[in-house]
Amino acid sequence: MIVKAKDIETGWDYNQEERLEYEISPYVILADGETLPQTKVEDASVLSEDVVQLDTEEALYQYLKEQLVARNSQITVSVPVEIDNKVGPVNAMTSAEEYTESCSGQEGDALKYGGVGYNISTRGYTARVTYTYYMNYFSTAEQEEKLTNAVKSALKSLNVDEKTDEEKVIAIHNYICDHVDYDYDGLSDSTNTVKYTAYGALCNGKAVCNGYAVLFYRMCKEAGLSVRIISGTANGGSHAWNIVRVGDVYYNVDTTWDGQDSQILDHYLLKSEKDFSADHTRSAEYTTEAFNDAYPMALNSYYEKTFNAPLNCDNPQYDNVALGGTTVTTASSSKPKIMIYFSTQCGYSQATIQGLSKNTYTGADIVAVAVNTTSSDEVTAFKNTYGNDDICFVYKNAENSSTAQSQMWSYVHMNSSVTQIYFPVIAYIDSNNKVQNVTTGYQAVSDIEENMQHYCGVTSDGNVYTIKYNPNGGSGDSIRKTYLVNIAAVVEECTYTRAGYSFADWNTKEDGSGTSYKPGDEILNPKSDIVLYAQWNMNMTLDNVELDEFANTAIGVQIKWKAVSDAKKYQVYRKTESGKWVTLAKNVEGTSYTDTTAENG
Repeated sequence: MIVKAKDIETGWDYNQEERLEYEISPYVILADGETLPQTKVEDASVLSEDVVQLDTEEALYQYLKEQLVARNSQITVSVPVEIDNKVGPVNAMTSAEEYTESCSGQEGDALKYGGVGYNISTRGYTARVTYTYYMNYFSTAEQEEKLTNAVKSALKSLNVDEKTDEEKVIAIHNYICDHVDYDYDGLSDSTNTVKYTAYGALCNGKAVCNGYAVLFYRMCKEAGLSVRIISGTANGGSHAWNIVRVGDVYYNVDTTWDGQDSQILDHYLLKSEKDFSADHTRSAEYTTEAFNDAYPMALNSYYEKTFNAPLNCDNPQYDNVALGGTTVTTASSSKPKIMIYFSTQCGYSQATIQGLSKNTYTGADIVAVAVNTTSSDEVTAFKNTYGNDDICFVYKNAENSSTAQSQMWSYVHMNSSVTQIYFPVIAYIDSNNKVQNVTTGYQAVSDIEENMQHYCGVTSDGNVYTIKYNPNGGSGDSIRKTYLVNIAAVVEECTYTRAGYSFADWNTKEDGSGTSYKPGDEILNPKSDIVLYAQWNMNMTLDNVELDEFANTAIGVQIKWKAVSDAKKYQVYRKTESGKWVTLAKNVEGTSYTDTTAENG
């Protein structure tokens, strides 16, 4: 509808266009079989029609963010038509929810995943456009206030101010796992939207994965940690979890899966992507090169590995039938053998074998023996879902040989420290056919790889790290180099150029505030993949400065120059033998400077 109207105060004519634009539903992670939650705009809760005039994008985003945190039900703003053309109402709201390192635990991902939806109407004038957002939220202002107090109380009880970053993460993880139960009852109730919120998790003690992840984000942010919420799939279903920084790298944390009702687990606490990705897959927005550069993931999970003394037991020989009909023995021959006794129905067996299948281990033979079935079809289906051709899958024992279950128990009895048995059971057999270690239950991929290396001398073919060279304003594209773990990488020479600048060095931070490296420096055993940004020095010219005489003094060389019109301060540089300009002094007042570092010649 377009209306020709007249401004009462100025008498100017202007065009007014009213449009009903968009409906944006809250962003939410749904559990398997769960229906989309029911939300509605509460027209009766509209409190004001005041229009707030905002003339910059930054002011618009900040105002919208403040209104979202306050859970205001109607937000009306007026922006210049140029901002409307460039941004628009939906992108403006998306920017208001955007994560920054400086945002609070109530902002950023807490807004994106916290259940914020809205309808928008817009009204256009000659020079300005008005946006009216009719909001709906999964939590109320009153609930958010209670949540804020509960978070403060929880963090105080954990004494996080006295803890290291690692200790903070563990304490927050354990607190959530101990105080929150999965809301199985709420899965079938589409009107129960509080289950998606941190309020539901902490104040009601029940939530689904979305609520767990937002609460972990909220508590970590308030504890001074760098943390994000990651969406994706886990074991095929939609899921949400977190990454959090300890030191210079990020680790995965899943409080939903560790927070079992009867006990607290640490299977998904501070895990590397290698150990986590066997059953967790990120959404596309969290797998981009830009995201990975901004949030470098640890190459290994966060823990100090201790090893049991080698068993050095004789390895009994058992014969089994592999898929395809060949006979496979448990004895090692010329290279180590890893025997994995598993159940096709066991989630830990599935995750372990799927994780190992993502790498190759040419230095060892890996044999997976099904214990709960003798069906080749069932084992084939398991292999096709979780395994690969590098792992030999066995579905039954050979004639006149012990059953798979008996074999498994014979290995378990070699390790006297094992008091209970869980799948999978893994036996590490060295190249001399000696059993050196036996484990039962869940093992992260990094655990298995470290055991393989320690007991059998075997490393993963894919155990590598990368160094990415970023031109950072220079010419050309980024270059990525791959190196084997435990092999030192030599930092490359810079092949980039930048008009008016000279290359200075490489740095792990774009702004030069990180660790610096010179070409030829060695990097050994980094904690994560590395991005090195080229650092540039501006080439200095003396075109606008006329130098005067140099004079030797008792303390150095006095440099003089003639005043430059309108110049208030000067910077003094010296050119080295390599042609690089180095800074001697900044913000020099007057027309002289004494270089106390000058040497004869």
